[in-house]
Amino acid sequence: MNLPTETWERIALLEEAADMVSEAIAKIEDALHGTGLARYADAYQLAQLKILAYPSHGYLTRDKGIHHLIEDLKQDEREQREEEVDEEYEPA
Repeated sequence: MNLPTETWERIALLEEAADMVSEAIAKIEDALHGTGLARYADAYQLAQLKILAYPSHGYLTRDKGIHHLIEDLKQDEREQREEEVDEEYEPA
């Protein structure tokens, strides 16, 4: 996909953020493994983080994750380019 460098940089930052959230999930799971808090954390705190970090999180929700933000960013860029093209060809 032909996107401006600035957009690719934004996408890279979002992907890095998703990786960081994924790492946080793993650390929380490791810290709580075998404790009575593991189920509670998975149901409430970790569920939200998983929705944020993973496209295939398995939860039934309409909440948007980071992957959605990346797709929205790409779509916004496409729409902005289409508007610019339309403006170039409008009669004066």
